[in-house]
Order: sequence, then structure tokens, then C-alpha cells
Amino acid sequence: MRIISAHYAWNGIGSIIKNPKIILNDKHEVVDMLTLGNSYYETAHTEFFSGLLIPSFLADFSNVQLNNNEVDNQLNNCFSKGSLYAVSNSIESITNRPKILNYNILLKKNNIHFRQNPWVQVLKNINERENLSIDSLLQKYLLQPWQHYNLFSIGGSFNVGCKPGILLLNGINWSNLTFDNNVTMKIIDFPY
Repeated sequence: MRIISAHYAWNGIGSIIKNPKIILNDKHEVVDMLTLGNSYYETAHTEFFSGLLIPSFLADFSNVQLNNNEVDNQLNNCFSKGSLYAVSNSIESITNRPKILNYNILLKKNNIHFRQNPWVQVLKNINERENLSIDSLLQKYLLQPWQHYNLFSIGGSFNVGCKPGILLLNGINWSNLTFDNNVTMKIIDFPY
């Protein structure tokens, strides 16, 4: 059992929750998410982090043909930037990081192409000073891929039963809920 808490968490449906407690079992599945708000209380064995907790990203390799030499470099790069899962119908990870979800789907039909490395896209938007809200960026680069592949039973949220992996973001302007240029990301929980 692991209890993870922070100043805030993004719940995956457009809300930032104050003082959450995310309870994981030994299989890294969400058992419960308590939303304590101003009623926060300390409990034994709780790991507290300063910043914003989010579920991990889903990298998309469904339309990518990589040769064997490129695969591990691309996957390791995604994993180090918070994509603890990836979707593909043609590649495998030798190290099993990120975990490849084999998903055979004809994406050419609906012209949807998600990013191989979502965190890089978030940082690009921040650096281009688009001033998009935290929620807008996370909806686009975190939530939409999980929704598109209908993989919410695995990750993309802190719903009970999910194994989302947990990331911690720092460098947030809390007054207008945007990322600062010095935003950082750290992996807090590996789901496998």
C-alpha cells in the first residue's frame, strides 16, 4: 500500500483538486483518491510532494515505422519524459519501459495522429508563450490519447482500478493556472 499526496492533483476531467491523497495497492492500482481540500490531515506513511500530481502520458507509435536501432532510443526518450505507456501495433520495448500496449487500429481512417512524446509538446507550447491553461494542455496531450484508444481502464486518470503511473509537475503559476517556463516533471510511481 502506498499513499501519495501533494498540494494539488489534476483529476483527468478538467479539475484541479487541492490536497489529494491517492492510495495505491501493491500492484500500483488506484484504490481510492481522497479529495481533502482545506480539510487536509496527515496520516502515517503518506508521501507528500510539493506540486501537481498527474497521471502518466501515453506515447503514440501507432503510425510509426522504426528500425530496431531507433526503437529503444525513441522509447527511452519518451519514458524519461513521463510516457510510462505507449501504443503501437508494430514495435516492442526490450526493457519494457515504457510498457507497450499492442493496439491494432486503422488510424488513417479518422486522421488522428497523437504525439510520440507528449511532454515535449507541452514544453513546446509553454516556450512559445501560448499561455494555455494547465487544464487545456493536459486535456490535449494527456487525456485525448487515452480517450481515443479507450484505455481508461489502464491509465490516464486516477480512477479506482487504474494503473496510471504518477508524475509530479513543478513550476506552476497558481494565480492563473499556467505553467512557468521553468516547469519540471518527475516520475513518482511506476505502474509496472
